[in-house]
Amino acid sequence: MSPTLPGFFAIVLWSCAAVFVVLADRIPAFQLMAVTWLLSLILVVLYNGLNRRGWSGHWKQSPRDYLFVLAGIAGNTVLYYFAFKLAPAFEANTLNYLWPIFLIALIDFTERKRPDWKQICGMALGFAGCVLLLTGDKNGAFSTFNTGHILAISGACVWAIYSAFAKNRNYPSGFMVPIYLISTLIFFTGHFAFEQWVAPTGKEWLAIAVIGVIDTAYVFWDHAIRKGNRTLLTSASYFIPLLSTILLIVAGFGASSPMILTAGGMIIGGCVLVNASQIMKALRR
Repeated sequence: MSPTLPGFFAIVLWSCAAVFVVLADRIPAFQLMAVTWLLSLILVVLYNGLNRRGWSGHWKQSPRDYLFVLAGIAGNTVLYYFAFKLAPAFEANTLNYLWPIFLIALIDFTERKRPDWKQICGMALGFAGCVLLLTGDKNGAFSTFNTGHILAISGACVWAIYSAFAKNRNYPSGFMVPIYLISTLIFFTGHFAFEQWVAPTGKEWLAIAVIGVIDTAYVFWDHAIRKGNRTLLTSASYFIPLLSTILLIVAGFGASSPMILTAGGMIIGGCVLVNASQIMKALRR
């Protein structure tokens, strides 16, 4: 299987995340993170067991790898969930998903590449589509700016930095098992220290279960961004704010706008332009 393919699966999962986080909005942030990550940990352990990957080597990584991955994955998670608690869901979601734009710039910087004119036009078109999606007529959206908005943008920066520099790390995919375990313990510690347990309803338990599945996307993305085609994955990530915004609107958590179709076309066009050379190579085969 192509190492890039799991990254597309992660993109699909993340596109669905915001709706279910909003459905579980009554649950305190650390409690929601702790329970969903516990479910994800179980799934990740089962996945590694089915693939017959050794267990001892998972833990034998450098302190720098632990700090890097925990800061990226757990840090992004904390910023994302608290952004949803402090800012309107539609606004927190759209600001958080600025990370594909930041990531493209960082990848070019880290690889010291000079993009060709198609990539430049594609990035500009995709960027303009995201800006239109975020700032179009949303019937009063983004009329105020608070700590939640800052956390959402910070989460976007953290995840872009992590994704840009993960390629330089040599840890095995099974390293996600201890990372998920430590993250889960951190979230439970935060819950018991700062929050009171809120008993979820049946609908909230369903949302929690789905989020638990969605959180496994970090495993797929980490593998794909280190082993696969980073340019293709990054440009495809432009679809996350589009799909996520559409799902929020369909679920009734955001205002619809005729700008979305225009923004969507620009994002799709930008993705095609960025990957034009690879698309042409594929068509010639």
